[in-house]
This record gives sequence, C-alpha cells and structure tokens, in this order.
Amino acid sequence: MIEVKHHHGRLEAVLSGKVTQQDYVDILDPAVDAALAAHPGLKMLVIVAPDFDGYDMGAAWEDMRLGLSRWRGFDKIAVVTDLAWMAVAVRAAGVFMPCPVKVFDPEAVPLARHWLDTV
Repeated sequence: MIEVKHHHGRLEAVLSGKVTQQDYVDILDPAVDAALAAHPGLKMLVIVAPDFDGYDMGAAWEDMRLGLSRWRGFDKIAVVTDLAWMAVAVRAAGVFMPCPVKVFDPEAVPLARHWLDTV
C-alpha cells in the first residue's frame, strides 16, 4: 500500500504492507505527475513503514519506470528506511540520478524533511 501526502512542494509517500503495481498506477504515479505539474523540481520523501512487506514484481518495475520516465523532474529524494537491502539499493541507484538522493534512519524523519526543504 502507498499513502501519499503533499506538504508545500514536497511529496511524501509512505510504503506499508505489500506494495503492488496497482498502488503505483492508481496512487503514486498520478500524485507524482500532479506534484510535478505544480512544482517543477519536486522534492520527494519516501518513508518505509515498519510493516512494509516488500514489492511485487510489477511494483518493482513501476518504481524503476517512475524514476526513468520523470528523470529530470526531481530536485531531491530522501528515503527513510531501516531495511539494509533497500538502503543499499537506494544508494546504488542514487549514484545515477541527476538529483541528490539520501537515505535516513527511521528516527530521522524530521532531519530528512529538513534536508529536502533546504536549498
């Protein structure tokens, strides 16, 4: 499941339970498109909830497609997770992103928001 919130030019997505391809198609993709239309240079915070149970194969594909199809739309991306595999994957993918990407521990959500909101 993906829950999306908008905060003054920042888009926050909370991933919980099993995240599916349909979650991307119905929830995250439209939210990212709307946010990019309103705020070029989108700042995005992804929070991985403690009950996150992984992606299905379609969601993994959609996640990659989302980043590639909106390659230049992001200003900064912060990911909050305590999952080592996800932190490693985000850091590895972040090397290739045209914007800064940073991983934060779950207790550092306020710090992640502050990092996104600074120039």
